[in-house]
Amino acid sequence: MGLPATGGTEAEILEPTTNPLGARYWQTVYALVRDYHNADGTVYNMADPSVGLTICEDGVARFTPFAADGVSIRGDLLASALSPNQGFYSVGFLKPDSVSVTPDQTMTQTPTAQTIRSVRNVLSKLEDKIMFEPIEDSPLVRYLDYELPTINGVPAQGTPNLVISRPLRDVPVERVLVLIGVDGLGQLKARVFPRVVTDKKGKIELGLKAPESSALTYDALPDPFSRAVEWSCYGGSQWNASGDFDFQTTAPVVTPVTGLDANIVFPTPIDVTSPVYTVALQETAGAAFTSATLSGSPTVSGGFTTVKISGLTASTTYNAVQVTATGSNLTATSPVSAPFTSTAL
Repeated sequence: MGLPATGGTEAEILEPTTNPLGARYWQTVYALVRDYHNADGTVYNMADPSVGLTICEDGVARFTPFAADGVSIRGDLLASALSPNQGFYSVGFLKPDSVSVTPDQTMTQTPTAQTIRSVRNVLSKLEDKIMFEPIEDSPLVRYLDYELPTINGVPAQGTPNLVISRPLRDVPVERVLVLIGVDGLGQLKARVFPRVVTDKKGKIELGLKAPESSALTYDALPDPFSRAVEWSCYGGSQWNASGDFDFQTTAPVVTPVTGLDANIVFPTPIDVTSPVYTVALQETAGAAFTSATLSGSPTVSGGFTTVKISGLTASTTYNAVQVTATGSNLTATSPVSAPFTSTAL
């Protein structure tokens, strides 16, 4: 395509790309851990159907901490749940604002004798450091701090005469780490790291003004089964409903075509199950909307749906159309379109 003869305003072109509802906070956050290796030497395979999978955007099925309903957290995650379960342990309370994921990459540059700029940059190192700081002095935290395996169980809180010893030499235990964030009542997000290993441990605070704590930092490693280093999972009622944001905030574009028809293009509403479309037509500003006649079947391409209306009056200016998508789960309505004029024939 060439250069368009005319364009649009900021409000028409750019503002629709912003979504104030897309700002996300991890108002509460939980860290779940388990050993990567099972007691028999096999691994916790996060691509095995037995762990409960969902289809990722690349078409690969991987583990998710959210239930199939898309709005709740799975009840079989923790080792304390009824068997069978996924064997995770919750680290418990964490120090405020201590949870972070820090990417670190190194680019190798290519200088030349002819230019002061590098002519090619190559990614030569890539790391992700995941850090959190527990503030519960639990047996689990000691196991993590001492690099002890959890696969055979962790002593219960309050076990009489409990002693947890640290060996003469730490042997890093590879873990699986899942961070779950909750943002209000209807937004869930998780960052899943299928294979991590300790990177460093922070100073243990033993004092009067703060609870005993020590930051734990892990390095994300490739997992050969899920074929990934990390993935993000989204859920919650508000998240699920936000899939129709573009449809509900972007005005349909109407293009009159010969035969007293008009094509109407709009963002496809992704949260409406098996949508059936209807189009309302307004002839003059302030007048009532009436049902337009649809012709043919909707077509979908590149995130947009096109429907055709027919039976327009020749050479007539219409004030607007409005599209409604009705599915088995919900109904959504678009904004009104700009005025348009039908063809002569």
